[in-house]
Amino acid sequence: MKSNVGFHSSHKVVYVKRHDSLAHAFNLMKRISTRHLPVLDEKGVVIGMLSDRDVLRAMKKPVGSDWVAVPANPEFNPEDIVQQYMGWPVGSIEESAPLAQAAKTMLENKISALVVTKDHHAIGIVTTEDLLEAFINDHKSTLSDVKNQIYGAIYRSPVGSILQSLADVGI
Repeated sequence: MKSNVGFHSSHKVVYVKRHDSLAHAFNLMKRISTRHLPVLDEKGVVIGMLSDRDVLRAMKKPVGSDWVAVPANPEFNPEDIVQQYMGWPVGSIEESAPLAQAAKTMLENKISALVVTKDHHAIGIVTTEDLLEAFINDHKSTLSDVKNQIYGAIYRSPVGSILQSLADVGI
């Protein structure tokens, strides 16, 4: 298994600027199906992370109502901007770091995404979903390897030759 952060991170990251409206950020999240948007300052430096939970906090809630689901077209205060709701300072991790370090950092800081860096420049993002996918894929390959080892041992044993003979005659 490739256990470094860079291998499991997304490198096609979409960013928002700190002065963008929350409505813009929400629509962007919906359009590209993401839950995290790194936030850039005027110089293009990552200064924060906007999550779907941050956006949810900013939505106008109709008086006297309890949401069961996020409305399709939520309303935001037009003066509210990304910078007011983003999380900061942003968590980051070097692409060569082990996945376990990313998981530990996320758990300790109670965050679900880290900006991935190379030589102190942002090159991607790694999320809890990426870590779970890596974990699942690692265990799938491990189970497949064990299964192949068991079948190999059976076919190399005396029982294997009996099974092969039965298979050859269609039983």
